[in-house]
Amino acid sequence: MPRPEPCSVPVRLQVGNLDQKVEALSNKIDQNQAQIIELLTQLVGQRPDAD
Repeated sequence: MPRPEPCSVPVRLQVGNLDQKVEALSNKIDQNQAQIIELLTQLVGQRPDAD
């Protein structure tokens, strides 16, 4: 069975770039979720009828 050729440098760079973009997007989502939780907490704390 022939051995598969290794990935070319441009393909490896594209995959590495994609990994960085996915990580940055994941971090942004985490920040947004934290901000949403903080805003909801503030909102609930401001409701006079909150239990």
